[in-house]
Amino acid sequence: EFDTSDFVNEGYLSISIPPFASYYKFVIAKKRGDDFEMLSFENAERVILTFTDGNTKLKFNHVFNKDIDMGEGEVLFRINEANAKAIRNMSNNTFYISLDNGTEQTYVTSGQFIKA
Repeated sequence: EFDTSDFVNEGYLSISIPPFASYYKFVIAKKRGDDFEMLSFENAERVILTFTDGNTKLKFNHVFNKDIDMGEGEVLFRINEANAKAIRNMSNNTFYISLDNGTEQTYVTSGQFIKA
């Protein structure tokens, strides 16, 4: 985790995937004029991080943690070592974050990953 107040536009987000288990914390906001409004995930059943490559989809549900404030746009994911290695072998380097409220999955944002 890096201590930064910089937000990036949708699609410009970049994360590194090492060949080890890792945690990924995202803070997601909408720009309103000159300010940022944090998206609230408090009422979301599941926030999902998805990696796709052809017919292969790897999905990860958000992880609950007392230090993560989902009401302030914070969400945490964990990728284990086996899945990290599988992701690193994908030819498509796009990932997606979405909401799943039981009946449908709704797109929130996306970005790119690089091999660390």
